[in-house]
Amino acid sequence: MTVSATGQVVPPVFIFPRARLSDNLMVGAPIGSLGLVNSPTSAWINSNLFVKVLEHIKKTTRCTIDDKIILLMDNHESHCSFKVVKYAKDNGIVLVTFPPHTTHRLQPLDVGVLGPFKSKVKIAQNDWMTNNPGKTLKIHDLPNLVKEPFQLSFNLRNITSAFSKTGLWPFSRLVFPDDDFTPSYVTDRPEPEENNQQHLELNISNEECLPSTSAQITIPGTKITSPSTLENNTQLISPEDVRTYPKAGPRLEKKRGRKKGKARILTETPEKNLIEKETEERQKKKQPNKTVKKKTSSNPPKKATTKRALFDLCSSSDESNEYLKLQTSDEEMSGDITFGDFVLVKYSGPKSVKYFVGCVDDVDQNHYEISFLKRTLGDTFIYPDIQDTDNVAKADIEMVLPKPTATGNTERSCSVLTFPKILFGKYNMG
Repeated sequence: MTVSATGQVVPPVFIFPRARLSDNLMVGAPIGSLGLVNSPTSAWINSNLFVKVLEHIKKTTRCTIDDKIILLMDNHESHCSFKVVKYAKDNGIVLVTFPPHTTHRLQPLDVGVLGPFKSKVKIAQNDWMTNNPGKTLKIHDLPNLVKEPFQLSFNLRNITSAFSKTGLWPFSRLVFPDDDFTPSYVTDRPEPEENNQQHLELNISNEECLPSTSAQITIPGTKITSPSTLENNTQLISPEDVRTYPKAGPRLEKKRGRKKGKARILTETPEKNLIEKETEERQKKKQPNKTVKKKTSSNPPKKATTKRALFDLCSSSDESNEYLKLQTSDEEMSGDITFGDFVLVKYSGPKSVKYFVGCVDDVDQNHYEISFLKRTLGDTFIYPDIQDTDNVAKADIEMVLPKPTATGNTERSCSVLTFPKILFGKYNMG
C-alpha cells in the first residue's frame, strides 16, 4: 500500500505465494493493481519485487529527476538493497526511512489507515463465509474480497488525518507532547561519562520523624531548614528528588546480531556508497573458497565460446557418446591437456579438499586457465550465468574427464552436461 499526503492512493500491490502469476489471481482486484509472485512457499516481499513496486509507483506518480517525490518507509532489508537505491536515485525517488521502533507513531498507514482497512476486511470475510456455506476461502478470492474495504478505508479523510496526526504533513514538531516520551525514561541510558552524577542526600533524625516536629532536609546547593520557610521558598522537592525512578542497566555489546538502525536517506551519496560496499562484500562471501594464483604469461587469455561448444555436443551424437580414456598419471597428462578439455580440479583447504569441474580456456606452460561449471542435481553440470575462471597449476588437476554429453536436443537441455562412467560421489564436490 502506498498513499500520498494529498490524500491520493497508489493502486495496491498483491504478492502471491506462487511460482508464476496467473490471470485468475487478479480477478476482481482494484483497478490498476499490480500482481507479483515470490515463490511457491513464500509471499514475502524481497528486493527484486520491491524494484517492481517502485516501477509501479513511478508509473502512477510520473516522478522524474526534475520532479522528485519523497518515499517514506521502514528499514526492512528489502527496501535497503543496492538495486533498489540505484533505481530510486535514477528515477527521482528520494528514499527516507523511519527511525527503528517508531512506525507505530510515524507511519501514516499504521496510524490511521490500515486499522480501519483490516476491520472492514474481517467483516467482508464473515459476509463471504455466510454467503458461501461449506466452502473454503481461497487465495484466488483475496483481490475481490479486499476491493470494497480498500475503497472505503483508503479515502481522503483517513489519509490526510493520518499524515496530520504523525506530524509529517503539515509538518509539526509539537504533535508529540512530553508525556509521549515518558515511557522511554527507563531505557534512555546516559552516556558513560555521565554515570558519575551527584545524588541527593536525605538526612532525617529520629526526633524529626515525629508528626509534631519538622523534618530537616539537606539538598546540595539549597538550604531549607523548616516547613515555615517553604512558603517563602519557590524551590519544591519532587518525589524523584527523594527516590529516583528506576533506570535500566548499560547495554551489553554483542558482536553478532543486527547492527543498530537509524533514520536514513538511502539515495544520498554516502548512504548509497555504503550499501554498495556492503553488497559487494556479501557477494564475495558467497563465492567458493578458491586460491587465486596470478598468471605469469602476458598473453591475453582465450575465451571459450560456450554456445558453440554446446552446439557441437548436441549436433554430433557419435562424438558426444565417445568415452575418452582417463589420464591420471603426470606422464600421461603432460602435454596432453589442450584447449577445450574438461578436467577435475582439486583445491586443498586448511581442513578439507574440494573438487570442481571445469573447461580449459587457455594453456600457458604448466598453468591452465579453467572456466568452472556449476553442479546441479545429481552429477549434471551447467555453465553459470557469471563466468567463474581461475588459473590452475598442473599439479592441482586431478584428472582429465571424458567428453561430456548433453541430456537432450533442445536449447535448454543442451546446456545440461553429464560425464559418463565418472562417479563424482567419491569426491567432495564443491
